[in-house]
Amino acid sequence: MTYEFMQRLLSEDNKRYESLSARNTLLAGGVAGLVNWSLALPADVVKSRIQIAPIENQNLRIKDVFKQLWKEGGIQALYKGTTPVLTRAFVGNAACLLTYEIVVRVLNTLLPNL
Repeated sequence: MTYEFMQRLLSEDNKRYESLSARNTLLAGGVAGLVNWSLALPADVVKSRIQIAPIENQNLRIKDVFKQLWKEGGIQALYKGTTPVLTRAFVGNAACLLTYEIVVRVLNTLLPNL
């Protein structure tokens, strides 16, 4: 959703991807990654805490981990590691979605009847 919104916003004629430059495709993909991980990071932090818990704490519940994180630092505790995660998200999504768009264009050129 964010990716398509950004594509339309950055395109000159409000089409999806046909007229978008590589630079704008990278920007649209990067912003989509930022939005995705900004929303997903708290759940990922909770998941990571459960994964690294000692063996004796294997029955940790999501609710318990969330409460513990909240006690430790409130909303900030749920967003630990934001800078590296968002940096990776921008670069990774930008590259992935640019590659996807290039492959789609090449396939549409080579196999127009599919």
